[in-house]
Amino acid sequence: MSAKSTRAILFRAVARPGCRGDLADFLRRNSHESSKEAGTLRFDVVEDPENNHAFWVYELYHGDAAAAVHREAKAFQEWNERIMPQLAAFSILFQGAPEAVLIRESDTRFQTKPLPPKPDAIAPDGSEVRILLGLGAGGMAHFELAPKQISRAVAHRTVEEIWFFVSGRGQMWRKQDGQSTIVDVFPGVCLTIPLGTHFQFRSITDEPLSAVGVTMPPWPGEGEAIIVEGEWTPTVR
Repeated sequence: MSAKSTRAILFRAVARPGCRGDLADFLRRNSHESSKEAGTLRFDVVEDPENNHAFWVYELYHGDAAAAVHREAKAFQEWNERIMPQLAAFSILFQGAPEAVLIRESDTRFQTKPLPPKPDAIAPDGSEVRILLGLGAGGMAHFELAPKQISRAVAHRTVEEIWFFVSGRGQMWRKQDGQSTIVDVFPGVCLTIPLGTHFQFRSITDEPLSAVGVTMPPWPGEGEAIIVEGEWTPTVR
């Protein structure tokens, strides 16, 4: 099977003090169970020689569909709900097709792109997405929510985002570790959506609510967003 048909992810996880054993046991168990999945090619766990609370994990799958199957497993749910709160640090070093590590054409050739006149896709939250440019560590897109509409509430499995609002007025709800907040958003406001944060936004005027967002690492594809319970009843179709 060619590298172009596979999907890889490399990440580093650091346990909080007193949580190393739990993290190590989970990763070893998950590696063993994942190896039984038909679409899993590799699931390697390596202890960091310079930090005994840190682990490197390399996963390789038979493409996006196999990676999506893995994300639906009970172990992935346990990772999000029980293990992630025990981490002092978590970083994804690479996610995508393995050959991109060697080629990286998009990383080394500068590019220019105008804002597309029409949306490229509809985000899982219901907003219109116009894809901009990206590099190896992240990508940029323009998000637009129609006037007086309320998005679906979502959370991301593996990516983090930074948003900068460029038009309209509205509100953004975010929830993390049991704490939630609602902030007003309008042109000039910048905010972060860390990994695992539940968020939802709404437009409150007759003008679309628009933002430019940076996604890190680049958006991996279908199955990345999880629909969650939000603060408001969604109105988007």
